[in-house]
Amino acid sequence: MPIESVRTLWGVLEVVRPAFTPASFSLLVLLFQGWVLTGGRHAITECLLAAGVAGRRDHTAFYRFFSRGTWKPDAVGRLVLHALLARLAPDARIDLVIDDTLAKHKGPHIFGLGCHLDAVRSTRKTKVFAFGHVWVVLALVIPLPFARRGFALPILFRLYRNEKQCLASGAPFRKKTELAREMLDLVIAWLAPPKDAVARRILLAIDAGYANTTVLHDLPRSVEVVGAMRPDAALVIAKGVATLSPKSLAADESVPWQRVKATLYGQEHTVEYKTVQAPWARVCGALSLRIVVVRCTVGDLPLRIFFGTEGAREVCALLESYAFVRWPIEVTFRDLKQWLGLAEAAVRQEASVLRVVPFVGMVYSLLGLWHLQSPVASLALARADRRWYRTKTTVAFFDILQAARKCLATRDFRDLTAPANRVPSRQLSLPFPEPTSTAIAA
Repeated sequence: MPIESVRTLWGVLEVVRPAFTPASFSLLVLLFQGWVLTGGRHAITECLLAAGVAGRRDHTAFYRFFSRGTWKPDAVGRLVLHALLARLAPDARIDLVIDDTLAKHKGPHIFGLGCHLDAVRSTRKTKVFAFGHVWVVLALVIPLPFARRGFALPILFRLYRNEKQCLASGAPFRKKTELAREMLDLVIAWLAPPKDAVARRILLAIDAGYANTTVLHDLPRSVEVVGAMRPDAALVIAKGVATLSPKSLAADESVPWQRVKATLYGQEHTVEYKTVQAPWARVCGALSLRIVVVRCTVGDLPLRIFFGTEGAREVCALLESYAFVRWPIEVTFRDLKQWLGLAEAAVRQEASVLRVVPFVGMVYSLLGLWHLQSPVASLALARADRRWYRTKTTVAFFDILQAARKCLATRDFRDLTAPANRVPSRQLSLPFPEPTSTAIAA
């Protein structure tokens, strides 16, 4: 195995080093290694076994990393975001997506645990509820090499607590949309250009649950939004009465249905639609939106409605942008739960609960960054034992994870040169030297 692949993998951890103290960073390295190598249930102690330090290090130190550590998940997210953007063209559009997911969990005295609607198992007629944590997530969507779709790499997380939980604990209640706007404002501030410089273009994709005044009101002009909306949304209001809605537009026989071919979710589809430019006054003020009503030929919904805050955007471009930016976060949620144990860590304290899930998201994003820096090497490692996949040319997250596991399972990483300013062994106590600061450039 090329030593450069190992160096590059450990080098991505250098991205987040500034957010940690030297002692905390040494724990982070071991947790990262263990979390990637663990193939079953992702508990902290299981990760110590996978990393080969069980019995050699006090396991309570790793729990304190989450419960008493001074590191902040937002600071880590900012470092990861800038590292990812540094790999893109300076004038490339920044694609962001916001959505929430239910991480099912049970147990006594767990902070923030509540009963929430399980959107995956629910239908229009039957509502299914489950205990767990609901996380509102902001992710950066980028095209990774050898992948047909974009990858949504998590940047920021916010824990949503329902009104009943907040009332019982005396905490202020905050809606999911308020948490989403807080994260969006934070990222916009991080990306603010120097004085007199042109702001980078941002495209935000949201579903109908986040298409409201809280999220969309008074956004900077550099931020374009594509999203879904309700069929009964009041687009034009005269004398307090809605005179136009997507539903009424679909029923208007004087407006013919049109057709356009668009590449959605990796396949070309012929879409029947009606479109209009109109303001959505209650949500976006006087801004003229591009509204697209799509007639569905499969599924239970007869219509789907999409909008874009750039009124001049073509219908095909709007639909393709929404599909490209919005869908990857659903795949990310599946990968996080299936391969990285998003809801499996047994922690109860508030600080631990608020840090474990962002840590898992950081692992996911750093693995994406590693593949972005060395795509050929990581793909070769993932395919080495699967020679029957000769016709498969695409990469999934599991391929990247398998390649990382091969790197971490070798002894090559122990041969990395120790830096001159290495932390004393009583503080670090790693089974291998720290990566050098130049490893990130490898």
